[in-house]
Amino acid sequence: RNDNLAIHGLNIAEVAGLLRSASYGTKVSEFRGNGIDEYDIVVKMHKDQINDLQKLQELKIRNRRGELVMLRDVVDFSIEPSLASITHRDKKRTITVTANNAFYEDKGMRKKRTTDEVMRILNGNKLTGKKGTLSNLHKRFPGYQIEYGGVVEEQRKSYQSLFLAFGIALIVIFSILATQFRSYIQPLVVMLTIPFSIIGVTIGLLVTGLPFSLTVLVALVALAGVVVNDSLVLVDFVNRERRAGSNRWQSLINAGMTRLRPIILTTVTTIGGLMPMILSRAKAAQDWKPMAVGIAFGLGFATILTLLVIPVVYSIVDDIAGKFGSKQFPTRLSFKEAMKLGCKIEDAILNGEEDIH
Repeated sequence: RNDNLAIHGLNIAEVAGLLRSASYGTKVSEFRGNGIDEYDIVVKMHKDQINDLQKLQELKIRNRRGELVMLRDVVDFSIEPSLASITHRDKKRTITVTANNAFYEDKGMRKKRTTDEVMRILNGNKLTGKKGTLSNLHKRFPGYQIEYGGVVEEQRKSYQSLFLAFGIALIVIFSILATQFRSYIQPLVVMLTIPFSIIGVTIGLLVTGLPFSLTVLVALVALAGVVVNDSLVLVDFVNRERRAGSNRWQSLINAGMTRLRPIILTTVTTIGGLMPMILSRAKAAQDWKPMAVGIAFGLGFATILTLLVIPVVYSIVDDIAGKFGSKQFPTRLSFKEAMKLGCKIEDAILNGEEDIH
């Protein structure tokens, strides 16, 4: 009560000092024994006097005029909850809320919510437009902001490190392919299978209903180095055929016929090795199932598109390179010219000609 304090010649700091001294004590001197050790002499009220509200109200404080004034005459006492401690971060007051992921029942099975599910419940889903519990927090409570720590913070750091690893993997793959092909364009054609694998991973998660997790991101990084093998084998075979003198279209056809079986068998055996984990219902395999699904669907989808799209992209890129005067290969025929040449060779063979030019 500021009015009473002023009337009695006191202020808030003096009252606070009295209560602090009564509760925690005040150092008044030091005691030194026979040795060199020193002990603080602290004067404070007995615990019974501090814990008893009635006795606390009867504490007296001396004002500037030398008068003793009871606290009850200048202070209103009330029992209310308060913060046990006040913490700051970046010069701002913070409140820490800790919790663990809860279990829930789904079709008679007891499951534990993942961190991603909890974050969607709290923040909503931007893709579907679904609002979360803490959506529009800044509008509802101006001046407040939320920072996530614990598992979420560690997960965010893991995502950042994996994205960095993914970028480094792409640079290394491109460098190796550019050295192999001695070209800056053909490595991009080979690496076109990486976006195909990402599409396959997305489809696989949607089909199986599994969430996007850290293990899926690990699968994407792994797929970046796996899916390029099929297109690498295909493009390398086409280049060797063309260096041997075959035209572009005949090289593409030969590559598709010759390399189809190895590519399909490699993909099938890899997916077959992942099937036990994908089909397993054991609790130990649940955390790794998204990664297995991601690799299987990503590799399968990339393989199919590699056989269909890579030859088309290769021919388009080769046409563009030919218009700019590229002389990487000795023969560069259009599709119509290749068809005419094929018909001419077929007729010559049927007519029994031995010398075919």
